[in-house]
Order: sequence, then structure tokens, then C-alpha cells
Amino acid sequence: MSVICEFCGAELHVDDLKQGVCPKCGFPISEDNQKLLRDEAGLIDKPMKACVNCNTLLPEADFNSGQPCPQCGNDPTRSIDTEGPEVKQCKNCDWTIPAADYDSGKPCPNCGNDPRATPTPPGPSSEPGPSPGGNENELEIMLEVVIGSEKGKSFSLPQDKDLGRAAFEKSIQGVKPKFLEFISIKHMKFHSEEGRLQIMDLGSRNGTAVNEVQMEPNKFYEINIGSRIVLGKGAGVFRLVAYSQCPSIQPANFQLKELTTQVVYPVLLKSGEKEVFGREPLENGPIHPFLHDVFFDRLSEGDDKDTILAEFQHISRKQFVLELNTNEEGSPTLIITNLSKYGTKVNDDLLANPGDSASLIENAKISFGKTFECILEKLN
Repeated sequence: MSVICEFCGAELHVDDLKQGVCPKCGFPISEDNQKLLRDEAGLIDKPMKACVNCNTLLPEADFNSGQPCPQCGNDPTRSIDTEGPEVKQCKNCDWTIPAADYDSGKPCPNCGNDPRATPTPPGPSSEPGPSPGGNENELEIMLEVVIGSEKGKSFSLPQDKDLGRAAFEKSIQGVKPKFLEFISIKHMKFHSEEGRLQIMDLGSRNGTAVNEVQMEPNKFYEINIGSRIVLGKGAGVFRLVAYSQCPSIQPANFQLKELTTQVVYPVLLKSGEKEVFGREPLENGPIHPFLHDVFFDRLSEGDDKDTILAEFQHISRKQFVLELNTNEEGSPTLIITNLSKYGTKVNDDLLANPGDSASLIENAKISFGKTFECILEKLN
């Protein structure tokens, strides 16, 4: 019997349990599908335990093996937030280690180094550095947190430096965000080449994606104002809002704000362009990033995963399309066209049939999928 992802319809396999997410759309595998896959693999009667950091179900033997959780990359038996004298962190990789093992001189089970020894600084690098005549921090990169407890907070990061868990924690300067546990000690870096900003994943455990494209390690990808950067399989989502060479650019005329979570999504359209919203807006593609961010924000706030999945099932794969038009005076207007047989509601008016359209005004409320509501905000 085939096990099908409820979100995108992709067929799931036993190996997908190792990551805990659908390989096509990136959404967590529901508990019902986890049970079906375990049954298919003959694991249904084997005891399972949940990682204390991300709740991924692991066979008990794997849970107690000392190996990192395949989903979050942390020790599944110890919370990353554990504090006190009984645990310490490896100075090389930030792995949480029992204090007795740390002080004994045993190698770190994660990186294999002496956890007490500070890593030796690297020698001269052939990688591109700052432009001649400037200092290495002249390019200031500003990111905004999209989901989680620090949502809406902006913080800066430097270029040409290896950035990881410590850099994010220091820059955000707030309550320790949940997404930190998914960020590697060396996760990513920024670099500017002829005025173009680039980002590279440094071979991180949980990966980096830019604008729905999963990045290959050690390869630069160009990013722009408004680019969406996803770390750790969706746990940390950020948006590039400014950098020093173009700090005044306003990339969007409008943004959508989901009313329950307050997650925002800028509508980055030029005149005449369209964007489809839904569970699978592009053929064989992932869920729309706006819905993706709402899902993971709710998950980070403690909502039940299967409850959210059930609610999202009422959203059509192609729910509606937005089109930006500009009049003779240059004023932008958004047109919404319903694509769902179940309809899309704008304020009190139901666009009941596929093809029904309406012009959106500022603060218009868009409702769909029984429980999903967002408003349109004008930015300038």
C-alpha cells in the first residue's frame, strides 16, 4: 500500500522517516503516515522515543546510540536548553555533553575532538575578502526574522565571515530562539561580488535554502532585497531587508499578514506579473512559502502538528492568484482571482467560481480553507 503525503500527494518511503519530512514539499510527515511507514518496514512493534529537541520519533536503539538526531542534528536525549553544572558544551562544535564526560577528556561524540580545547584559528584563506581599501565589515547585511518568538525582529550580520549558531544568537540579542538548535556551528557566509550579494552554505548539517531552492554546499547563490533564507529545514526563516550598498530599496508595494500568527509575506511583483498561492502552486513544486511560514510558526509556538496539517488540507493546491497592475498615474493595484472550486472570500464577498476576480483595497481580508485569514497591507 502506498503512503501518500497529505500535502503534495508525493509517495513516501521508509527512508523518509530518517529526515521526518516529505522529500518533495518539505513538510513534516504526519503521525498517521509515520505509523504506516513503520508498519511497512516492520517497525510497528519496536519501541520508539521522541527527540527531546524536535520531537522526531526515533527507534529506541537509535535514540540511545549517542548519534545525533537526523532531523535537528542534536543529541536526542538531551535538551539544547538544558542548563546547570551537569552538562557542558564542546568548544569545537557546541555539542551538549555530560559534565563528567567533558572533564574526563573523552572525545566529543559529535566532532571527535577534545571538547575542552578551543579550535585552532584557520590560517590565511584564499577565499575572497573585503575590497582593497575598505574594512571587512563595510557591507552590513540586515535580516528580519519571519517566524517564531523573535518574529519581526531585524538584526545585522557581517560579510566574509563563517556564521553559525553563536553569531545568530549574539546578533539577535533576545530570548534564545528555538531555531538555534538547527543551526550548525559553521552554517553559512555572505560575500559581495561587484555589488551583488551572495550567500554560501558551509556544509551545514540541516542545510540552507534561498527562495525555495535548496542550496548545494560550498557554492555561492545570489540574493536580493526581499530574498527568503531558510535554515534548518524550515525551523529558521529570514528575509533580507537591506544591505549597505542599497539600504533604501523598497521591494514590495504590498504584504499579506496572516491574522493568527502575524506572519507577513511581501508581494514581490512587478506590473503585469502574477503569483499563485496554495498548497502546490507550481506543478510538482513545494507549498507556497507564505503557508510554509505560517505552518512552522504555529509549530514553533507549540500547536499540534497533526491539527495544523488537518486544517491545511482544506486549502486547495491552487487557491488564488494575485496580479499587480499599474494605472497611468503609476499607482499599483492588486487583482485577486479565485482558482479553487471551494471559493475564496474577499471581505464579505465570496469568489465562488474559478476565474472570479476582484480588486483588492488596503486592509482587505482574504479568507480561504475554512480557517485561514490574512489581510492586505500597503507598504508605500
